[in-house]
Amino acid sequence: MIQIDLGAGPEQPLPLDLRVVRGGDDVPASLQRLAVLGHPQSARLTSERVRDDPDLLHFIDDESERWHYHLVAFSCTFAPEPEQRIFASYVQVTLTNVDAADAPEPIAVSMEPLKQEQLRPLSLSAKITLPVVLSTEVSVTDSKERQRVALEARYEGTSRPAWHFFETDAKGVTGMHRLRFIVRVPRGVTAAGTLSAGASVGFRGTGVRRFSYRSSLRTETAGPTFTLSARL
Repeated sequence: MIQIDLGAGPEQPLPLDLRVVRGGDDVPASLQRLAVLGHPQSARLTSERVRDDPDLLHFIDDESERWHYHLVAFSCTFAPEPEQRIFASYVQVTLTNVDAADAPEPIAVSMEPLKQEQLRPLSLSAKITLPVVLSTEVSVTDSKERQRVALEARYEGTSRPAWHFFETDAKGVTGMHRLRFIVRVPRGVTAAGTLSAGASVGFRGTGVRRFSYRSSLRTETAGPTFTLSARL
């Protein structure tokens, strides 16, 4: 097992646009600072970086003929105004190959956190074990004591991993959260990722109605991006 310290980069507000809904004329068409994302930081899992863990070193060397692996970390902050309430939200990463459209897609092979019943911050240090997974100390109570899930990772093993947040009290979803995952990329291929987000929002004076907002992948409103180079 090795540890890598990897924090999130500078934050960037990600405007969220109201989806076309009937009766949405009395709420904002766009929320400029409801979601703020930290620029993703990455570290390639190389033989040099994992040299102190013989098993992981052997795994990385064996896989190097087919894949390269990267640890990616970023933060997301949900900051509703006093008259707003986030009932649910999500952050998604879209992974693509930059220079080899016919190669297998890059995928998230491990995500952290996987599930939480109460939102807890991650440390800046990620523990990596075999087979290239993140080792977390966060646990979930058994089914007899289960409460509502506050955070859940979804779509591990795909090119569109996501984390979904759910309110567990009257305050709704709020605050800053650290997220990280490991990406597997085909050998010799450079990959890229783009972050997007969405939220189900309520407003004071609109009763129990919920309005769906999400970011656009148009160039002018795309979320933070990152590149995972094939070069050492």
